[in-house]
Amino acid sequence: MAMEEIRGRGEEPRDAVHRAPAPGGAPDEAPGGGPGAALLVEDDPGVLRALQGAVESAGWSAEAARDGAEALESLARSRPDVILLDLEMPGMDGWQLLESLGREAVFAGIPVVVVSAFAAPAGVRALRKPVALEALVEVLDEHAPRRGGGGRPPEDEGGPAEPRTA
Repeated sequence: MAMEEIRGRGEEPRDAVHRAPAPGGAPDEAPGGGPGAALLVEDDPGVLRALQGAVESAGWSAEAARDGAEALESLARSRPDVILLDLEMPGMDGWQLLESLGREAVFAGIPVVVVSAFAAPAGVRALRKPVALEALVEVLDEHAPRRGGGGRPPEDEGGPAEPRTA
């Protein structure tokens, strides 16, 4: 079986993810009987397409944001089950988004997984680019909702002022 990867900026092929067929030809369902929702924060269009394709092939919905500001706009509309976050982006970068999420109690329950070629902050779950598809699917499985569907409305959140890191 070929290693499946999502590559970062400057690495080829960055807009393709090679997948082995799932048993039975269909993606696994997330535990709890339904797919989850992921917010993908990534400025590289090729990496973003590959991440989105991989997340959707695992049965999840995926919303894309090209920087931290777009991510905050998305979070104002709905709450994903997990945020996959690049750190180095123009405009509001991943570091600034992490800081902003930490200041808002409403974002506390959303796990953040850094997807970057750079080292992640201590205590934050990370996937290094190039990302093995199996590792990405494992992270999604860990954060699959235990209820039906994904993407909670914003008013459903609350809790401590620190975002939950995966």
